[in-house]
Order: sequence, then C-alpha cells, then structure tokens
Amino acid sequence: MALTGLLEFPLRQDPGRFEIIPLDQIEETENDRFEKDPHIFELAASIEERGIIEPLVVVMTGFAQYQLIAGHRRLRAAKIAGLDKVPCVVRPVQIDDVPYLRLVENLQRKDLTNLEIAESLYKLIKKYPGKNYSEIGKMLGKNKDWVKKKISYLRLANKIEKAGIERGELESLPQALIEELKPLSDKEMVEMVKKAQNENLSVKDVRKLVRQKVRKTKRSFFTIFVYENEIKLHFIDRSIMKTVIRELQKIGGYLA
Repeated sequence: MALTGLLEFPLRQDPGRFEIIPLDQIEETENDRFEKDPHIFELAASIEERGIIEPLVVVMTGFAQYQLIAGHRRLRAAKIAGLDKVPCVVRPVQIDDVPYLRLVENLQRKDLTNLEIAESLYKLIKKYPGKNYSEIGKMLGKNKDWVKKKISYLRLANKIEKAGIERGELESLPQALIEELKPLSDKEMVEMVKKAQNENLSVKDVRKLVRQKVRKTKRSFFTIFVYENEIKLHFIDRSIMKTVIRELQKIGGYLA
C-alpha cells in the first residue's frame, strides 16, 4: 500500500502486523541524535527491568531486513540494556514512502516539544502542497484549527528565535504564552520572553503585560499624531479640522 493511500486516515486505523525482530536486522537512520541523550540510560534501565512496552515501528526493505520509522530512543536503549530482539509493528508501505511515513509517525510521539511538532507538521505540509489544512489534519486525526494554530506558532517562534532568543528558551515556554507575543515588535518580544523566564510569569500575566504595552503604544502614538495634525491643520477651516481629527480617532481607537 502506498503512503498516499494510507494517509487518507489517521495512522491508528492501519496498524500493520506485529513481529519480534532481531536488532541486527533493523537499520537506523537517526542514531546520532541520541548519543548524548542524558535520559537514554534511564530508559535502558526501565527496559531492562520491564521490557519495551510500546513496539517500534518499521518497514520491510528486503528479506529479514527492516528500516526503523519510529522508536529510535527505544532501539538505542534496548541495545544498551543488552536486548537482542525487540517488538515491532511492520507498516505495509513502499520504501519510497518511508520519509513521509516517518514525518507522520513523528507527529504521533508524546515526547515532542510544541516547536518540534510544529516543525514536523510544516515538513508534512511541504511534502503535500496540494492538501489543505483540513486534509493534513485528517491525516493525523486532528482538525483544521489545530494545524493552523501550530503553523502560526511556528512562524512566530522562528521570528522570535531570529530576534535573539535561543531555541531551548523557546521550547521551555508554553505555546499559548508565545502566541500572546504576536502584537509586539521583535525587540519587545525578546524582552518579554526573558521577563517571563526570569519572573516565572504565567500566560495570563504575559497577556496582561502585552495588552498594557499595546494600549500604551497606541495611545502615545495617537496623541502625538493628533497633536501634530492639530498644528498642521491650525489654519484650515475649523469644521474640516474636527472632521479629520474625528477620523484619526476612529483609526487609532483611543481619544487623545
């Protein structure tokens, strides 16, 4: 079955077949990212004591040969724990579809940060440019709004990262908190992120501070703007000046 057909429904509807597979028959593709994982030995100790609770996901690439799709940490930990075989679910897809299936499986993981989820989702959208947010969401068992919010969050997070905030700092903050920073300038977003971290601010706290800053910025800009226009319009007919100022007040949303 090609992945394009498989992805028309959430993955859980096509479970594949269960097998116990020797470790030397499974090919890894992302092994390096777990070399310095500080928690890998904790997972290995847990596996040694209780075994692997959640099966790995693989696809068959040849006779008695498989490629790992999901479960890289579990496979790495299983090797450390001394296991020679691991439980796996073999997905019935073509080998050319493996990169796409890996993206989708990756989005099902529970240990991903919001930023990692958003990045994986963006890659999936790029792979399927003909699909809209509703169709992409259907692939994952999610709705259109979930997809839209994740992509909006990713754009905002990338903007904040480019402005000078480290990725680790971004990942430590809730998605809802980052979303509250949207009305701010790049410099203000950086300042607010640092303030939120240093003072352990909640989403509600940040929302209140952002609204205060936005109100203050709008009021200051509008007051000066109207004042300057009053000077410029000083010699124009007074009724015209009042009309112009009234329209400026509507645009600014605040009285001078």
